[in-house]
Amino acid sequence: MDAKIRRIRQFRADLIEDDNQGVIAIHEQIVSENLLDVDGNETERLTYDQEGNVEERVITEYASSKPVKIIMEINDMVVEQTGYQYDETGKLVKEQIIYQEGEPDEAIYTYEGERLVARQVFDEDGVEGEKMFRKYEDDRLMREEFYNSEGALERSKTYIYNDRNQLEETVELRINDDDQMRIVNVLDEAGNVILEKRYDTRGNLVMRSRSEVNEQGLPESIEEENAYGKTITLLAYDDKGRNIRLQEVTETGLVLNHIERTFNDQGLLLTLTNKTEPTALRAGSYYRIRNEYEFY
Repeated sequence: MDAKIRRIRQFRADLIEDDNQGVIAIHEQIVSENLLDVDGNETERLTYDQEGNVEERVITEYASSKPVKIIMEINDMVVEQTGYQYDETGKLVKEQIIYQEGEPDEAIYTYEGERLVARQVFDEDGVEGEKMFRKYEDDRLMREEFYNSEGALERSKTYIYNDRNQLEETVELRINDDDQMRIVNVLDEAGNVILEKRYDTRGNLVMRSRSEVNEQGLPESIEEENAYGKTITLLAYDDKGRNIRLQEVTETGLVLNHIERTFNDQGLLLTLTNKTEPTALRAGSYYRIRNEYEFY
C-alpha cells in the first residue's frame, strides 16, 4: 500500500548557465506548503514571501470528507471565512461568507433533482448580488450565465451537442464594460478540445489554436496563431502518461519556452524546470520548482 502524503513543500530556485559549471541554482527558497489529512484532503495551505515568512494561510475544516469551513489569513490576520452547509444527500446548499471588512454574504444553491440550476448571493439585508444560472434540456447542460452584483451579464457559456448527444462545441462570451471576447472550443468524440478560436468585440478572429491528441487523448502538439505570429507547442509523456517535456517553438524552430518535469516511482512530481527565452513581448526567466514530500 502506498504511503499517504502528509505534507508537500515547494521550493523555487533561479538558475543560471555557467560555461564551466553548467547550470547553477541560486538562492533556493520555499514558496508554498500544503498539509493533508489521512484521506488526502488539504487542511492547510501556506504561501511564503521572498523573505521566507508566511504571507497567506488557508485553513480548511472537514466533516465526512466535505469542507465545512475555510479560513483565509493574510499576514496572520483573518480576512475571510466561508462556511458550507449540505443537505441530507450531500449536495452543497449554502455558503456563509464573512469578510474582515463589510457585511457578510450568503450564497444559496438551488437544484432540480440532482442538477444544480442556480447559485445566488445575498447580503445581510437580503439584497441579491452575484448570481449564476444553468439551463438544461433533458440531462444535457445547455447554457450557463454569470451576472455581477449590479445584475449585468459578465459571462455566458453555451453547450452544443451533435445528434448522438455528444458535446461537440462550446461558445463562451466574456463581457467587460463595453468590450467582449467570444471563445469557441471544438471537441472531438472523446471530449478533447482540438480547436479554440477567440474573437474580439468587432467579431474579428484574434487567436486560433489547434491541438493534435494521441491515442490516450493527451495533446501532442498545439499550434497557436495570433497577431504576433504562430507558435507550436510540443508535448512528450512517459509510459504512465505523465507530461515530462513541453517545448514552445516558432515556425522557424526557435525555442521560446522549454519545461522539463521529473517524477518518482510513485508518480509524484519531484522537479519542474522552466526556461523562457526573452522576446519583445515578455521577459526571460530560468528557474526550478522542487517538491519535498512528508508521509504518514
